[in-house]
Amino acid sequence: MSALFKDHPLTDAERLWLEAVYEDSLLFDPKTARVRLHDKLPKGFDPKKIDGRFLLNGRKLTFLGISRIHPEAPIVATVERVIRKIHDLILEQPGIETFTAESLGDALGIDETEVGKALEHISTFGGFYSQASGRSDSTGFLSITLAGDNAYDAYLDFESLESLMEQYYESRANTSEGSGARRE
Repeated sequence: MSALFKDHPLTDAERLWLEAVYEDSLLFDPKTARVRLHDKLPKGFDPKKIDGRFLLNGRKLTFLGISRIHPEAPIVATVERVIRKIHDLILEQPGIETFTAESLGDALGIDETEVGKALEHISTFGGFYSQASGRSDSTGFLSITLAGDNAYDAYLDFESLESLMEQYYESRANTSEGSGARRE
């Protein structure tokens, strides 16, 4: 399977905007970014037309967006490590339902906040939890719960992060219209 999301065409202006969002992340302000990038963006540039699989509402980079412009970003590897750890814990402790960022962080030797962000990014793909509790500062999840007969399926079926991202990219090909997708 070729990773089409990696080959998704981005204009120079779109890439520049995605980079700006990545650099400022939580503090990103489209208004000030437009001023800062004024001489570099084409007249009439609309960040809300960037494909919604990569950027939401012109201001929030998705996990696929991060992976597209910065595949070496630490959060990319953290997401895969967290999924694999939950997979292993399910096999070791059938019946386990709750996974905390703190306990996963301890087991993986990763900061709890980074694991919380990874858990939140995992939610992008759907089916990886039935309930989550978040942080008041919006920096990820504190815990996730897997309940129901099919709660483990996403973890047990997991092969690789790249194939998961590709499946997500392809499944949203026709639905990215209206959520920031560029219209050709």
